Amino acid sequence: CAPLKSTRTPLKSPPSRAKGTGLPPCKVCEGCTAILKDFQWSHIFMGKNYSFQRGATRPGVFFVHELAGEPRVIKLRKLNGHNAATSYVEWAYDPKTMKKANPTVSTRAEMNVAKWLSQLFKDCPVFGEVVTTPSVGPIRTVVPGKGWKLDVRHAVINTYAPGLSLNHLRMGMGAANITALHERLNSTQVKIASVFDLLVVQGDRHGENVHVKENGNLHLIDNLDKSFMYPNSLFLAQTYISERIYTGNGGIVHPLTGKLASYSDGSLSRSSWPRLRLDYRCHTAGRGEDQLPKPLVQCLRKLAKYGTTGIARRYNMPAPIAGPFHSRIDMLLKRGFKRTLASVLRLKPQHEKTDKDGNIIVEFSIQPTAHKDRLEFQTYPKRPACCKLIFAPEPECDPPIDVNLPVLAQRSRVGQRGSAGSI
Repeated sequence: CAPLKSTRTPLKSPPSRAKGTGLPPCKVCEGCTAILKDFQWSHIFMGKNYSFQRGATRPGVFFVHELAGEPRVIKLRKLNGHNAATSYVEWAYDPKTMKKANPTVSTRAEMNVAKWLSQLFKDCPVFGEVVTTPSVGPIRTVVPGKGWKLDVRHAVINTYAPGLSLNHLRMGMGAANITALHERLNSTQVKIASVFDLLVVQGDRHGENVHVKENGNLHLIDNLDKSFMYPNSLFLAQTYISERIYTGNGGIVHPLTGKLASYSDGSLSRSSWPRLRLDYRCHTAGRGEDQLPKPLVQCLRKLAKYGTTGIARRYNMPAPIAGPFHSRIDMLLKRGFKRTLASVLRLKPQHEKTDKDGNIIVEFSIQPTAHKDRLEFQTYPKRPACCKLIFAPEPECDPPIDVNLPVLAQRSRVGQRGSAGSI
């Protein structure tokens, strides 16, 4: 193929998607540091073939086969659109038109989160056992099926997460397989994952972003989206995603207004209840909800010694983010998981303003402005943990729980006082 540095010569895509693109097959990419290949979208799990990422946005995710090292994964964002204001990398060029074209590789906020998490995994290797590890660096390659040159100085590339998306952990998997997988779940890794989401205030931990292997080990993906923002995780009770699993989307009620979500029809579905087994409260092994795995305790003690100023310097993190980050570390050690979660559920945004229509608009640490009443920003009624399921034939918690709890008078976590500060 043409050398990568020659921007006026059409670059050829790898052979996996070359057919039908108008570009001849290409087996060698001169000047490339890596070759991108299509992601595998099917998976054999417990003897059954599954779509690899049920419900995922498939375009833009590729394997990165570098000249040295294990294959990793890159997500090229906004293949059909771009917001130049948030771009932190060079554009890719369309060799046919010589105009700046998509994709971009990441945004400025995600670049910062990637650097913070990379440092966190160096300080606490225990997280790297469960969470995909990001690295930031240059890449020179060609986008499969597009022929675009991708030559950027700052790209985020993650380690590969094997296993099956938890989006499949529902009744379609079958009662026998669900029961077997529940018995194999690595409780220590569930607690590590829960602490990670609590520590970085992860706001997008739905089933699609958790992979599970047949042996019960977990891998968390898409950790740059909505970290250091607001709590929203299937591991964390009283968050929006946890409530969606309880109600099956059909009965999502706004805690403040009592109104159904626009997409809810008032019905309840238990098809996603197998994911309730990922609740942190189900993995304490009778030793108390506040007890943390020893490797985590050792790591948190190390981080606590740096103090807020030390964390800000070590992680190159702004003080408004470093302060609450250190406070959560300290609280986990002194007060345990349960009380730290209760505090995080009361976290305030950094900024709040009123738009021309009188609506209250809030902005979290690195989150674009959004309406105050968004469902994701609310704290939901505390429901009992559902740690064991029986199937008759619909899933039932053992012992049974009442999902038709009355709507409690919950205050919005937006603008509350008495919290550990802004996220």
